[in-house]
Amino acid sequence: MVIDRVALIVSDLDRVEDDYVRTFGCSVEQRDAIDPSLTRVLRIPHTRGRRSLLRLGRERIELMGGTMSWDERWGFRAR
Repeated sequence: MVIDRVALIVSDLDRVEDDYVRTFGCSVEQRDAIDPSLTRVLRIPHTRGRRSLLRLGRERIELMGGTMSWDERWGFRAR
């Protein structure tokens, strides 16, 4: 089995992406909207989210964040 990437759900995508780039030296490979089929699988329909695919050497990290309803669903609180 090969793991393609690790995905993390975050409350502040822009801040976390910036932290990973500055702290670990990741590069941003791709930024786009989260496909609605994924939000349905995660049982948070009618939510618009964004994702950022980062590369750290051979490893990939996918950060996902979204609207307030997304954050409330996962229990995140803005600081």
